[in-house]
Amino acid sequence: MNIGERIRKRREELGLTQEELAKKLGYKSRSSVNKVETAREPSNKKVRQYAEILECSPAYLMGWKDESDLAQAELSLQDQQAYAIDTLYSVFGDREVEHFKKYIELIPSYAKKVDSYTEKLLSMQRMENEVELAAAHERTDIEVTEEDRLKDDAIMKDDSEWM
Repeated sequence: MNIGERIRKRREELGLTQEELAKKLGYKSRSSVNKVETAREPSNKKVRQYAEILECSPAYLMGWKDESDLAQAELSLQDQQAYAIDTLYSVFGDREVEHFKKYIELIPSYAKKVDSYTEKLLSMQRMENEVELAAAHERTDIEVTEEDRLKDDAIMKDDSEWM
């Protein structure tokens, strides 16, 4: 069985049409998928994309591993995920583990959105922390006395000043 036949077989096992697979790969039409399935070998980069979408390893698509290896790899992945989740419970709380479980269920494009949104939130948090730190520094435009410092500390500790 060649790479095109393995791609077709795996696509059919997952219930995908050539059109659906083409769309997921970024092709404009199914003809590109049809060519790969019937005659043309894809680039190494495309093999990795096919493998990701078809939920198998590039080694399986290339014929370096057989079908029994595919089933074993899927079982192994499930075992690895279960082990990872058990390990997470030993380090993190229920909330964090639930976030992780949901994250690993996401398709790659949605996972990228989560990653991007998380980076934006962290950036906002860092900026807020920098503003707080800057506000906490002592003034340099005047000479600050010990009495000024005591007054400032009293204001900072008085919750009524902040409500």
